[in-house]
Amino acid sequence: MKIINYKFDEKYLNKFFDLIDDIYFDYPQIAKAKIDEAKKNINKKNPFLKFGEIENFILLDKGKALTHFSIILDKRLGDDVGVFGHFETLENLDYLKKVYNHAKKFLLKKKKSKLIGPISISTWQNFRISFDEINKPYFVEPFNKIYYKSLLENLGFKLVQANITTSEDLDKTNFEKFKFNYDNIMNKGFKFISVTKENFQDSLKKLHNINARIFLDTWSYD
Repeated sequence: MKIINYKFDEKYLNKFFDLIDDIYFDYPQIAKAKIDEAKKNINKKNPFLKFGEIENFILLDKGKALTHFSIILDKRLGDDVGVFGHFETLENLDYLKKVYNHAKKFLLKKKKSKLIGPISISTWQNFRISFDEINKPYFVEPFNKIYYKSLLENLGFKLVQANITTSEDLDKTNFEKFKFNYDNIMNKGFKFISVTKENFQDSLKKLHNINARIFLDTWSYD
């Protein structure tokens, strides 16, 4: 076994993609989405690189990838904070420990004392894992194998936020009750407008102001 750290080497990226296909062979659409995301993120043209850097670590055995772990440094976060993403592994704690210990040495060199994740650098605050394979995965939600949670906990990571995703049959949600809220808003003089080419720039400014106020105290939002 050997651990390779790399940035954008296509050879090791393809090994990572093979690992994703192996892990999510039961979920080919999820595998494709994860690979497509990695192609965009682990890429010299990624605009994120204006704000930070990505260092990738992959564990290989006879040319086959067993674990992948990316350290992402973002200068917009605290000076002591690092994040990790593109984390995929076979169900073996020893594999993960080898890569994690290697990645920690890199973090120490960068004077980082905190590590949070998993995070996606393509979607803000997409830092979470799912651990329920009983239900089918949501295509737009993070999804991974059920054993990821226990592996990370065995490394010493702690759960800091719990999210619940569910679905409802629209006919059973009493959606018509929202019509009262809509009518009430309209009666108070509010109006809805569509974003068009003509008002696009002005709409962006308004949306930015709304987001800045809503997520003012969110640590990962800038």
